[in-house]
Amino acid sequence: MTKSRRLPFIDLTRFLAIFLMIIFHLTYDLNFFGIKIFSQKFTLFWHWLPRFIVFLFMLAVGMSIGAKKNPAMTESFNKSQIKILLGALLISLVTYFLYPSRWVYFGTLHCIFLSRYIVIWISRYSKTCLLLFFLINIPLFFGIKYPWFNLSHQSMDYIPLLPWVSYAFLGVFLSQTNLPNFGHKLAEVTIIKKMSTNSFWIYLVHQPL
Repeated sequence: MTKSRRLPFIDLTRFLAIFLMIIFHLTYDLNFFGIKIFSQKFTLFWHWLPRFIVFLFMLAVGMSIGAKKNPAMTESFNKSQIKILLGALLISLVTYFLYPSRWVYFGTLHCIFLSRYIVIWISRYSKTCLLLFFLINIPLFFGIKYPWFNLSHQSMDYIPLLPWVSYAFLGVFLSQTNLPNFGHKLAEVTIIKKMSTNSFWIYLVHQPL
């Protein structure tokens, strides 16, 4: 049976991602109903905050896999993948009928699902993961964009595999350092632990609520 080290930093990362996501979507929904907290021109909030949230999710994905001893596609891993895939398909289906002009065909959960299959094969080689992180991200500073499939409409949540999988690679590398042991006492706070443990379900239901 594959076991993982309990790393408080993973819980803190998931909690922060979930907390910021709730704040962002609450603000988004209020703005949709005419209650504007941030102007649409406030790029720092509308553009960078959701990207930072996805970065945190992908970082947690990599750290979770990297923390496992002899990571492999075990029964537990496959069950998690099925859960993530069903969640991704549910989001695609619901948004297709509710928002046909902006439905999600490859969003955060879709990217996480595929990234986990890729990361698990090289998670034993943390330095290689760090190298891949840099190799994927350096071209972005020169304006290079990676190809990924696009449909004709603008999706509400579009997270292509590249460069986003690279942040999972970074998470694998960080799982082999002392950083993930940071924040042990803070991670034991009940609300942080519960939100981290139930991050998948909060992800699915928070927006409808």
